[in-house]
Amino acid sequence: MNSQLARKMAAALLAAAVWLPAGAQTVRAEVELNPYTERVTEGDAAVFGLLQAEDVVYQRTIWRMLDREDDSNSPFFYPVNPVGGKQNMITILLEGIQRGEVTAYQPTALGNEFHASLRMTPAQVETALGAIHDSIAVLDENGRRVWVAREQESQLEDIQKVLVKEMVYFDKRNAHMQRRPIGICPIRMIPKDSGDDSPDDLVPQQTFWVPVMPVRDLLSNKYVTTSDNEARQMSMEAYLTQHRYDGIIYAISNARGNQRLADYVPADEVAAESDRIEAEIASFEEKIWTE
Repeated sequence: MNSQLARKMAAALLAAAVWLPAGAQTVRAEVELNPYTERVTEGDAAVFGLLQAEDVVYQRTIWRMLDREDDSNSPFFYPVNPVGGKQNMITILLEGIQRGEVTAYQPTALGNEFHASLRMTPAQVETALGAIHDSIAVLDENGRRVWVAREQESQLEDIQKVLVKEMVYFDKRNAHMQRRPIGICPIRMIPKDSGDDSPDDLVPQQTFWVPVMPVRDLLSNKYVTTSDNEARQMSMEAYLTQHRYDGIIYAISNARGNQRLADYVPADEVAAESDRIEAEIASFEEKIWTE
């Protein structure tokens, strides 16, 4: 699917809330993994130098919704199954979580994604992805209650979106507008009702958040093809930090806090508002060079 059609579909999605799982908390972040202290990297990934707060003359936090149908986002979702040693980014992160190398956090209010009290166990991540490992009571042929094991694997095919948190800023020392990915959240599309699986009745639900900074080393050893030419590859870290993905803006920081676009503009104006914000950011950088 081309980017234009994918963006239209994403705009329709943004008119509805991305559900938080039942019991999701609203807390103040204390483990934000501040990008001001992020290490400098080598290779083809974006090199983020040590950043001083006084050098930042413009800053916004953006949450961007990526759609699986947009080809530019394919490294998050494809290949569905490992092929020739290649895996999609979500699978790589999930395997890292299972090995204890990657920390996942429960979904929470925008801006509070990485609170220490919200760390998830691998089992909790599996549950968030639809896995079931329990027993239920049923009646046997004699009317007696018996317990029957209920097992279901994680429903990875339900992940059709990814929410990426970004920090957009202009660093006057380096005279450059920079985008830093801060966090990644896979989004499941689940039925509104347990008995209704119509595509038109699916709703988005956050599963878990993974901060980007601690997984850069892990992703630097995984590769994706950047075009139909398999000889041209780049690391997943470079793909992510070079902002090779694309998606419509879902929420943004502003004077009122962190707001979903759909909370302050009509549903049919969400796409236009996303474009306006993108233009505003580009305009700031242009003004820096012309004034």
